[in-house]
Amino acid sequence: MNTPTSLVKLQLFDISEQGFHVNLTRLKSQEDFDSINSFLSAPPPELQTSFQNWYESYCQLDSVRQMRITPKSVAVPGSCVEYRDAVKTHLNQWLNNNDNPWQFFREELIYLFSQLKNSGEEIGIVLDVDNIQLSHFPWQEWQLLESRFPNTEVAIRVKGLGQIKPPFKSKKVKILMVIGTREGLNTDQDLQAIQKLEDQGAEVKVLIEPSKQELSDACLKENRYHIFIFSGHSGSNAEGKIGWIQINNSPEGRLSINEFRNNFRVLIDQGLQLAIFNSCDGLGLAHQLAKINLPRSIVMREPVPDHIAIRFLQYFFDEFTQNKSLFSCVNRAKKSLEFFDDQKCPGAMWLPTLCVRESALSKPLTWQQLIKSKPKFDFKSIKKPVLIGAIGAIGAALLAIGLWITSQKTSQPERTEPEVTPPQAVTEPLETPCPQSIASVQPTLVQQNSSTKSNRCLADLTNIPAGIIWHGGSTTWAPIRRVIHSRIKTIFPEFNLTYKDHPTLPPGSNTGIEMLINGQLVFAQSSRPLKNEELQEAISRGFKLKQIPVAIDAIAFVVHPDLDIPGLSLEQIQKIYLGEITNWIEVGGPYLEIYPYSRSDSGGTTEFFQAQILGNQSFGYTVIEIPTTTQAIRKVAENPGGIYYASAPEVVPQCTVKPISIRQSTGGWIAPYQGVLVAPEDCPNEPNQLNLNAFQTNQYPITRKIFVIVKLDGSVDQEAGEAYTKLLLTDESQKLIQSTGFIPLRDF
Repeated sequence: MNTPTSLVKLQLFDISEQGFHVNLTRLKSQEDFDSINSFLSAPPPELQTSFQNWYESYCQLDSVRQMRITPKSVAVPGSCVEYRDAVKTHLNQWLNNNDNPWQFFREELIYLFSQLKNSGEEIGIVLDVDNIQLSHFPWQEWQLLESRFPNTEVAIRVKGLGQIKPPFKSKKVKILMVIGTREGLNTDQDLQAIQKLEDQGAEVKVLIEPSKQELSDACLKENRYHIFIFSGHSGSNAEGKIGWIQINNSPEGRLSINEFRNNFRVLIDQGLQLAIFNSCDGLGLAHQLAKINLPRSIVMREPVPDHIAIRFLQYFFDEFTQNKSLFSCVNRAKKSLEFFDDQKCPGAMWLPTLCVRESALSKPLTWQQLIKSKPKFDFKSIKKPVLIGAIGAIGAALLAIGLWITSQKTSQPERTEPEVTPPQAVTEPLETPCPQSIASVQPTLVQQNSSTKSNRCLADLTNIPAGIIWHGGSTTWAPIRRVIHSRIKTIFPEFNLTYKDHPTLPPGSNTGIEMLINGQLVFAQSSRPLKNEELQEAISRGFKLKQIPVAIDAIAFVVHPDLDIPGLSLEQIQKIYLGEITNWIEVGGPYLEIYPYSRSDSGGTTEFFQAQILGNQSFGYTVIEIPTTTQAIRKVAENPGGIYYASAPEVVPQCTVKPISIRQSTGGWIAPYQGVLVAPEDCPNEPNQLNLNAFQTNQYPITRKIFVIVKLDGSVDQEAGEAYTKLLLTDESQKLIQSTGFIPLRDF
């Protein structure tokens, strides 16, 4: 599903040595929106120095020197990591300055972006600057974007003349890939990534180290193309406005765009929509191609190591072929580089850059947009025997595909989930101990118990399938996964429960259910019920979804340990997260600004909170989005004014934050913990215990069910999902669920 993207243009004009005139306008909007004007001081010398130091030390990294470029040797004291961090620090000092005009501008920007985000739209910023150095700064590291709007992508506006050519329709997406001189490069992986697109409806033409004549023939004599991809060596001049590519090792192999502009213009005039230069230092290429009317390009703004260039290309097309916007695809592909942003390649996420003509923004580019729609067939006109034969053939093909997909699930790598680690749960045994393995159960007893309505022990169950069981979804489920899954694996080692997350999307109920619908999981775990659109999406794909409740959870709120408040009513919590209460003094606390934190809307907890507490209203502009509960707890522990909500088992036992009591609009306070609050200094040895009695008796105001989501398609996946649910509903598992802080769904 293609999420709408709202675009804003951030324009900076040089007006003096002291700084820039700044103008913010909303693009493609049918709503009235007054542009916002301000003044931004010039970048401090410390930012320019730290960026230059980062660049020079970055160019000396082994991964950079040995791959796509061999820069000049420049001795730079200090580490590249230190310089990268210094760039972030000085960039934020610059963009977070307290000058009145700029401070007002930031507030207006937060208000606008919060409105767009709460309406469910993605946000893209088009940076319009003439100062080339501003194009190289990592704007995505601005804390305003990084903490509150992390999915916002910053593109560079490139300028050209003439009307944008609309894309031509074709049965397949047409791609021309040129692999230039391969000295020191591993371009085979680039090639493999692009050739895989043929499985997604692409037709790929490849030129390897072509001569000028061969490249010219591909532009002038052969088919039209939607996308041009270059992999190899490239560069730009010091001003970043003139670029070149190295197509082969001959003396004439280096081509500037000026030398090849007429040939390339033919490709553009015939409908070329996007050029990707998976090579070094490409801003000059982007500027030059825009002048001959190319609508969009993706380049690497600095020298790029081989493994970075390859990974970006793979993840970009993984997203683009799912019909997502270019802004979203570039943003998520850049995030896939985070694991390289360490000692080996500090600043890796800064390299890929989307460059776009402003006139192209009114015509968003997606993969499906390039493919000609298939005509609808009139089944009534087909003779009955032919129709029956065709249906039989299709059924056989679908069965073969299903078997192949099932076999492929065993070849994917296991991923670990980024969750808060709660204190070790203490499990009280059942009155009669359960068997420690299936082998210790008498066969006659198994047969007898398998026919009963419920089962006491895990080992009582039969017909548990074997294989790797991919699952994922809600982060609320983390304590259950840790405690119960190890027990299940002990009893049924061949029922190999393996957690899997999405390569780019944050973990959560939404993501897990989406992956289940897309065939990436066997079952999903959710902290909210299914939505109508999810049920309909499944039906449109030929199957149904079923939600099976297995436990009850409570939502708890935590603040800084030093914050002195009696508690919060649900009405006060609502007003805090709607931005109507912004200072703790308004709820009986000190004079201190409130910083409300929340996870993204990919999680079921967030959706439950918005529905039950906010009455389906959007978050206020003050709410700060945090990717994970671990990071949110760290933020609240550092910020005296912070507040956060999450599943009670995740946050109540934590020692660096303080759980607070809550109540309805009237009535007494109900704490999510037992007895007296444990002091922080005593917490590591004796953490707060969950108030399970208040949760079970519904005295505590905020509880909800958690679910296993199973696909009803008659497959082995359905069998595995239903078996997993039965395992969780045994007396033994329900007891373990209680030990992790959740409320058992039934008595045992």
